[in-house]
Amino acid sequence: PSPIYFSPHTIIMQRGILQETRQSMLNIQHSMKDMLRQADVWKNDEISKLNNLKTNHSTNLDKIEMQIQSINTKIESVKEKQEVIQSEEFKEKQAKEKLHETLVSLQDSTKHLPLLSKPIEEQIQQWRQQMEDKQRQFEQRQMDRQLELEHSSKGLPSFVSHTGMDIEMKEIDGKRFAQVAFTRIERSNPERRFSFCIRVKSNKHYEVEECEPPVDAHHALKQLNQSNNFQKFVVQMRALFHQYVEQHA
Repeated sequence: PSPIYFSPHTIIMQRGILQETRQSMLNIQHSMKDMLRQADVWKNDEISKLNNLKTNHSTNLDKIEMQIQSINTKIESVKEKQEVIQSEEFKEKQAKEKLHETLVSLQDSTKHLPLLSKPIEEQIQQWRQQMEDKQRQFEQRQMDRQLELEHSSKGLPSFVSHTGMDIEMKEIDGKRFAQVAFTRIERSNPERRFSFCIRVKSNKHYEVEECEPPVDAHHALKQLNQSNNFQKFVVQMRALFHQYVEQHA
């Protein structure tokens, strides 16, 4: 085949195009380097932020652990006081019943007598007065113990602020419960309260009532009665409330 010849003008144009292409490539390389530098700066900033979040999260967890341990100690103290009170109330109830039986027996044995001698009347009146005094003392001690329990419950420290946890005493069917409440669980309604009531029964087992909203706490309560780890139970109940919100979103 015949050789191809290019005119000087065509060669000059092709050289110009090559130079422009080479310059464009250099510009692209510079732009890529700038983008890589910016990406490195952004990556380092994000890593720094993540490390700070990790440190803050770890600090908050430590604070939560200390607060829950303090709560557990206070609950144990209240539980011991409840056991002592239940024992004393049982003894006082027995003494009251015995005194009442004595008075009833004496009244039954003397009601058929036409006239009661003055010493017997005075003895009955004295016993009746003793029974009334015992009743007043019993009621006063119950009031004092109720105030003592309420004072002890107020000593329970509130949970860290971002969980919105607090504890207060509540009476249900004549029984004293500690009501544990949380807020800041539902994002759309952070002030909504999630709560449950808990007490220690006479057999030293925990009992839960009035869980609002209702969640299945049977497994967590079983573990609590086996391990007596109230700290773990509180964390499990808050997790159950989180699951409830996610399921009903």
